[in-house]
This record gives sequence, C-alpha cells and structure tokens, in this order.
Amino acid sequence: MTIFDLATLDDTTAHDLVAKTMRRFPELVRLFDDPFIGRLIRRRHNLDNFLLLLLVQPDDCYATSFWSSTIRALDGLAVEGAWRAFGSKFRRHQRFDVQSTKSELSLAAWMKGRGISVIIEPKVNGRRACEFVAQTSPPSWWEVKSLRDIDLVEQNERAYLEVQNRFRRLKEPYVLSINDCSALALSDVSAAVKDIKRQIGEHFAMRGDLPKLVESHGLSITLETMSGRGYGYLGIIEQQYVFGPEQMEKVRSRVSSAVGQIPADGAGVVVVDCTMAQWLDEEDVINACFGEDVGSWRDGQPVDRRMPGGVFHPRVRTRISAVAFFKGPADPNSDFDMTVLHNPHARMPLPTDVFRAVNTCQLGRRDAGGGRYKLVRL
Repeated sequence: MTIFDLATLDDTTAHDLVAKTMRRFPELVRLFDDPFIGRLIRRRHNLDNFLLLLLVQPDDCYATSFWSSTIRALDGLAVEGAWRAFGSKFRRHQRFDVQSTKSELSLAAWMKGRGISVIIEPKVNGRRACEFVAQTSPPSWWEVKSLRDIDLVEQNERAYLEVQNRFRRLKEPYVLSINDCSALALSDVSAAVKDIKRQIGEHFAMRGDLPKLVESHGLSITLETMSGRGYGYLGIIEQQYVFGPEQMEKVRSRVSSAVGQIPADGAGVVVVDCTMAQWLDEEDVINACFGEDVGSWRDGQPVDRRMPGGVFHPRVRTRISAVAFFKGPADPNSDFDMTVLHNPHARMPLPTDVFRAVNTCQLGRRDAGGGRYKLVRL
C-alpha cells in the first residue's frame, strides 16, 4: 500500500485494518485510543498521513518492523518514563514528525542498550533542557535536531507528490516520465495537470508519434511509449538539484540553536538527524562544524583549508562537545549510521568511548604542524 491508496479506503476497511494492527501490537493502545484513531482515519485524504499508513498495514514488513522496534525501545526505557515522554510525539501524523520521534527514541535506547543510564527530558532550573542526558563520564547532554531539505526542495517534493497522485492512471495508454517540475508552483499543479491531460488526449486521438513532449505551467512530461497494461501511468521521475552553501548554513543555524538547551557546565552532543533530508549529507555537517572546505595543496600534498565561520570556535558554543551526523536505517530493525565530530574547542571534551560502536565513526582535528591541521578518524 502507498500513501495514495489511503484515500481509496472506506471508513469500515480503515478501522478494520487499524484494529488488526492493534491486536497484533496490543501495546499500541498506550499510544492511540479510539477517538484519536477516528480522527486519524478521517484525515486519510492527506498525502502525508504517514502514521495512518503504518497503522493500516498489519502484515507489511516495514510497518511491522517499525512497530516492533518502537515497542521494544519504549519497553527498554519504560523505567525512564519513555511511554509518557514519547506518547504525544508519536501521535503526530506527518512522516517527518514520525521519523524524527523515532530517531530520538532510537538514540536514547541505543545508549541504554550499551549499559549507560539515561534520563529522558531532564530539567535544569525547573525547565526542560534537551532530549536526554546519558550518565557517561562526564555526563553528556543530547539534543536532536531533525532537518528537512531546504524550502525550495520541500516545495518541489510536494509538487512532485501531487503530480504523481494525479497521473497514477490515465485512460490513454502511455508510459509517462516527468522531465522537470522545478518551476511548477504547488498552486499551479491542478491547472498544469488539467492542461497536460488535455494535450495527451488530443495526441492520442490523432495517433501522434512517440516520444512526445508536453508542457504546461512549468511541468514537463514526455509520453515515452505505449503501455502494455491497457492504461497510462507514470514511469520515470528525474530530480536534480545544484546546491550552493544553503545546506551547510541550515545545519550551522540549527546546531547553534541547540546551545540554549545544554547546561553551561555540560558536555553537549547535538545530533543532526538527516533521516528525512534526502539532499543533505555528511559533508554538509562537517563543513558546518569545521568551516567550509576549500582544500589546497602544499609541498605537493593536499591539506585541509577551511573558511572561518564554523560552529566549532574557540570563544563561542564551547558547551557543544560534539556534533553527530545521524541517518536512520531503511529497515527499522537495523542499526542507524552516525558520524561524530569532536569539537576541538569544547569546554568539556568527551572521550571516544562515549560513542564507540560498530555503527558509528568519529572524526577529530589533528595538528599537522606549521599552523595546519587535518581531520582524522579517531
């Protein structure tokens, strides 16, 4: 089942499927009561109701893995109050919110699973500080910042989603490919699709040659070939972006915003959760922390040369001991990937043992002499 199929379910079928999932995972009643499920089902026409998509697939491999791993993590942190702390977070329906909550939970459960005690949502001076504090040596204060792609990409992705939904099945039996819709505004999707469907109908009536390019309102589609299914459908979608420093600057801003959630005398770990940021990668996080890489050569050897302005600075943000690039797994039962960047200016450095695990790698800055340095694996 896909997100597009939710709208085709009637009330009875949707309730029956959710009930089957709840019977398979009875612990979920601690998160979702009947009134909430009713409201969630009424919103099934929303193309981002990811929570409902997980609940109406009682036999789907991904959905069952998601719920089994989530319940296992919540039970493992039950003494720490995880069911209460994460209850409201798991009631948000959009995919970004569901995945970011899953990331927060996975990190706390990972630390607890390594035999390190955690306190979820600790308070400092009566106010909530960060996601959790781990009783490492010294104690580490973990704040998770989940990132989306930049606004332009988000808007384009939403437009793509709407276009995919409207071209799922055509009476004219063509295989379609989207060439470009980067200039298509979300508000113009309906007009663009209507006009292109008209052009497709006219081309089919004239038995026109293939391939055929049709365009409208910034949406460009090619009729590639005749379909063997008896109806038309969307086959290929090409997406390409060229980025400047936007991604790096977004990471730098979000990491810097975490300072206020870390005690002044604490060793802070800011996790940049990129699970839902398709176009943001590890290099963006490294550049945001250490400065943008503009590497050069000296004595015939490559050397690190970075622009100033990174998060890691000798006079500010020194309560951040490390920043971690985090990517959730495709299979919820698998380990996440994490790259930890140690702050060379941290007021309270954290030893590498805090992060040592098969699914993590660690980078630090090493002096290379002559005022030079390089990034090395620790």
